[in-house]
Amino acid sequence: MFSGGRCAISASRWLSLARSLEDYPTGEDFFSSDLPLELLATHLAPVAQNGVAAMVLISGRDETMPSTVDKERLLQRLVNALTSSSNPDHVRLTSDVRLR
Repeated sequence: MFSGGRCAISASRWLSLARSLEDYPTGEDFFSSDLPLELLATHLAPVAQNGVAAMVLISGRDETMPSTVDKERLLQRLVNALTSSSNPDHVRLTSDVRLR
């Protein structure tokens, strides 16, 4: 297990997240801002088409995400990928959730 501060991660999990989804189709690199929308839509299609409930939470204060990442744009890309392969009425986008 690797530890990047407060959270431990296995080597296989790290590789799954770190490898490009284009080069490693079974990986989990859904959060790279340079992935083509078509690739995201292909990988997220089973979620959208089968009516699987999914929630994507991106914190404005996430210490593991670089401050250079446009979080709103990233979330919108994921929503676009989901809605391109399913009924758009099934996807809701909100950024006004406050947790204490």
